Amino acid sequence: MKNAEQQLTHLQELLRIEKREDAAQYQLKIVQAPLAKRRKDGLCWFPVAINDEFVGLGGRWNIDIERTNDKGQPHQLNVGSIVTVFEQKNGLESDKTNGVVSKVENDRMRIALNSEEIPNFLENQSNSIGVYSAFDDSTYREMNYTIEKVKNAKNDRLEEFRELFLGEKEPTFDKLEEEKNENITFEHETNNLNDSQKKAVQNILAAQDIAIIHGPPGTGKTTTLVAAIVETLKTERQIMVCAPSNTAVDWLTEKLNAQNVKVTRLGHPARVSDTLEHLTLDGKIEKHPDYKYYKNMLKQSEQMRRKALKFKRNFGKQERNERQHMLRDAKRLKQDALKLEEYISKHVLENSQVLACTLAGSASYMLNHRTFSTLFIDEAAQALEGATWIPILKANRVVMAGDHQQLPPTIKSLKAAKSGLENTLFEKIIKKHPQSAHMLSVQYRMNEQIMEFSNQKFYKGNLKAFETNKNHVLYQNLAPVEFVDTAGCGFSEIQDEETLSRYNPKEAKLVVSHLERLFEEILQKIETKEIENPKEFIDNFSVGVLSTYKAQVYLLRDLIRKNDLLTNYFNQITIHTVDGFQGQEREVMYISLVRSNEKGEIGFLKDLRRFNVAITRAKKRLVVFGDSATLGSDEFYKDFLDYAESIEAYKSAWEYMV
Repeated sequence: MKNAEQQLTHLQELLRIEKREDAAQYQLKIVQAPLAKRRKDGLCWFPVAINDEFVGLGGRWNIDIERTNDKGQPHQLNVGSIVTVFEQKNGLESDKTNGVVSKVENDRMRIALNSEEIPNFLENQSNSIGVYSAFDDSTYREMNYTIEKVKNAKNDRLEEFRELFLGEKEPTFDKLEEEKNENITFEHETNNLNDSQKKAVQNILAAQDIAIIHGPPGTGKTTTLVAAIVETLKTERQIMVCAPSNTAVDWLTEKLNAQNVKVTRLGHPARVSDTLEHLTLDGKIEKHPDYKYYKNMLKQSEQMRRKALKFKRNFGKQERNERQHMLRDAKRLKQDALKLEEYISKHVLENSQVLACTLAGSASYMLNHRTFSTLFIDEAAQALEGATWIPILKANRVVMAGDHQQLPPTIKSLKAAKSGLENTLFEKIIKKHPQSAHMLSVQYRMNEQIMEFSNQKFYKGNLKAFETNKNHVLYQNLAPVEFVDTAGCGFSEIQDEETLSRYNPKEAKLVVSHLERLFEEILQKIETKEIENPKEFIDNFSVGVLSTYKAQVYLLRDLIRKNDLLTNYFNQITIHTVDGFQGQEREVMYISLVRSNEKGEIGFLKDLRRFNVAITRAKKRLVVFGDSATLGSDEFYKDFLDYAESIEAYKSAWEYMV
């Protein structure tokens, strides 16, 4: 067995493999692809017009752009995307600069540039300006730097963590603290914690090194984590809260703010939800009494700079000296403004109880020389080990929450994944130190029949459905689970030659017609007044349509848009891959498994954790479509087919094809 240092060296090699694969895929999709294909794939806007340019917080230059071609076409440039803004001359990129998308609205986009000065090519009002997705290797660099620090740590807390998580050292718990917490009273909404949630919080408060909340779907993991944070803040002045994704950090920030916790959301403002803008560092800086002086200094600096740049190129010595003097003054004024911003920032940080950021965001210079008594990491089972170590550098105690039976981290390289990169630090700790983890056991989301297969296969039968959702259904006499078997119907899968993704056109049509029938039944029951409070029912009604394969998702989305009835409710129907539904729930879930072939090959479906995520998104109704002849070749899916039969949820597709 490898020691801790050897494991970390192996991890560095796997990250190098992953970075190479990530860069290679970027080269193929962006660098080597013709401009026309990039535009077609939604990876590039070209040409664009620059509508405005201005200086924002931190002295960042912002530009507002609008595309003049491909208007209304779908694209993949979203808020938070790292992009390259470029000028094209004679078919080649002549100049470029990077930035982050901070706002997207129809055919308009705002980009926060990384450069301190606005590049000349953007001031020329050229009609050959464009923007495309950029490759960013900064997280890889940060992970490698962090792992090197962990490897070389000696005689400090980081060395202890290394030996605890990867070596032979055992975690410790304060027994006196544990006894003291037996009768703990929880404040605010945490009064409603169930026994398993209370024990998880007590476990955290007693832990000296590491504690884990294992939260299966619908068990209130976030509620429990927030309760633990509130309790911890009774004895600690400030803590750090992290998660691998911006969405997860935003969710926690919102929940903590609702508990009256003074939380500051760190990170690039472009990557933070608009609804949380007032909780960001930038948002709080704007509310500071000294902000108006900062803003005025920046404005004066910019006016001075622009005035200096108006001088002609063929001017004399006196004009040249005056220009240089004005540019020096403009720069000095801007530096003074940034010093004032730094002072305001420190004031905001010092007065925050919780600093919330992504794992990679914890490496921000704003947190240099700061340490935290306790670090909380949510969704830790979805984080690469290298990224998880980044905030641990600043911690004296670590609390993780997640579920290693759901989606693992997203990894581009199959070789790196199979060689161990998909094994998270969360999973390693929970296997090595099971005493540090506490599993939440009461499930509040699903009907009991929807929950039970997952419960037996992934959670050793330890989950219990809460009374209020145990038997809830969409409406009377509608079974909570249905498996529609397409075997023998000639629903063969097809592989897309370009993307290599798979789709099943006949299965997709059956999914849509089945969903259409559900909506027809609902509308009929509303008309006959069999559904009480129809407006409330329709307003709260949500449907998820899910597939493991992107090609099937695109096909389903297109078919639903074109359906005369379903298109009227398109805003209430979410069509996505499994990854797009992680952490979400819907009243009704439709799942298209796609695979149907004579060889019994199931491909991606062998990632059983994905299936676990898929079936546990539904609250009141779960409908799964698949070919039993193909699926039955795998023992796991054969068990699912048997389960469907045991609860009388099995239907043949022929029943819907007459």
